[in-house]
Amino acid sequence: MSATPMTIEEARAVLWLRNNHRPLGELLDEGFLTRARLEWAAENAYDVQLKRAAAVLLEHVSQEAPATETDVETAPPALDAGMSIEEARSVAWPLPPHKGKPMGSLVDAEQINLNNLGYAVENAWDERVRRAAAVLAAVRLNQAVREPPAPAGPLNVVSGGRSYARRRESFLNLIEGFLLGVLMMLCVGILVSSIRRAMLTQTELSLIEVITNPIGVTVLTLMVAVSAGAMWVFLKLLDRGFKRLEVKIDNYQRGQEGEERVVEGLRRHLDGEWTVFRNVVMPGRSGGDIDMVLVGPPGVFALEVKCYSGAYRNVGDRWEFRDKDGWKAFGKNPSEQANRNARRLGNFFKADGIHQWVNPAVVWAEPGGSLLVENPLVAIWRLERIGEEVGNLWTGREMESETLQRVTDKLTLLCQRQREKQASRE
Repeated sequence: MSATPMTIEEARAVLWLRNNHRPLGELLDEGFLTRARLEWAAENAYDVQLKRAAAVLLEHVSQEAPATETDVETAPPALDAGMSIEEARSVAWPLPPHKGKPMGSLVDAEQINLNNLGYAVENAWDERVRRAAAVLAAVRLNQAVREPPAPAGPLNVVSGGRSYARRRESFLNLIEGFLLGVLMMLCVGILVSSIRRAMLTQTELSLIEVITNPIGVTVLTLMVAVSAGAMWVFLKLLDRGFKRLEVKIDNYQRGQEGEERVVEGLRRHLDGEWTVFRNVVMPGRSGGDIDMVLVGPPGVFALEVKCYSGAYRNVGDRWEFRDKDGWKAFGKNPSEQANRNARRLGNFFKADGIHQWVNPAVVWAEPGGSLLVENPLVAIWRLERIGEEVGNLWTGREMESETLQRVTDKLTLLCQRQREKQASRE
């Protein structure tokens, strides 16, 4: 039996994600809900009602249907823009000629009006400016503004020490420096040996005799040339090896930068109710670390951060990359890595009597990389939509406070011991 079709008004009344828990209709009118956000929600929202509502509104927006008009005037609902009036007043206006001045004082002095605020709501690049403009416009129109609850503080970030990528980068730099040193010593040794052979002939000629003897000069020049040629050939032979090292070092650097971008994205959208643990190494011989473990009221999430340049696609549990000959299977499967890390983390909790499910996710953090996704086995979070992704985690069920505290304490202790272990080795 098919579900009853959802009307436009019903869709407008559905609430958006936890990071902006307001009716879709309000957010659509304010310009927060763009076509891209509706498309994302219609495809990825965990909440079935939100998914249906986004699809309905997306179709409505695509058809450019006129807004529904009613003859009965009702008082507008209290505006909840996730920002207090004082916060909105302190936000800097982004446009000349009053660029940089607090929006509150500009409104008071009538230097910006409702038309200016409406333009900012629809077109401002900065989300804080859009929200502040919506709040100040509501105040001007005598509409109630719902003050947000007191913040829980900034996102907690706990590091387990240097990441696997950083450690591998340092190791490869050490290998590269060692090989270069050996190469230089070998080349110098060959040159010195050649000169000695030219100088110390069977007749034991002195250096002055070699230099003043035309034959000695010729032999000396020839030996130096042979040594230089051997050095050049040797460098060419090692060039490929050094280039491969440089590529690996660059990849590890890119991975580290991607992780930093993810943390900054999480900082912008999560508060002190959440903790992100970085570079978590499970006890035992487990190989690489877990890039990030995100812990909050909705649950525990093992994040595998990927920063690959080029074109990739994920279909189900299969990952492929594209080269000049077309699509080919990708050696390292990020979905399998995320799943494996989630299982390891879950077993780690069980060893201490904590029965908590760990959700795997792959975070695509490469701005210049291309990724096509179709029916992914593991959730794929895109960095540019990190706010929607984390807001999507609130599905109504939350961890018990005792379990949340035990998980947080256990991971904090693990990271502390890991840092101490690394410090003792350095």
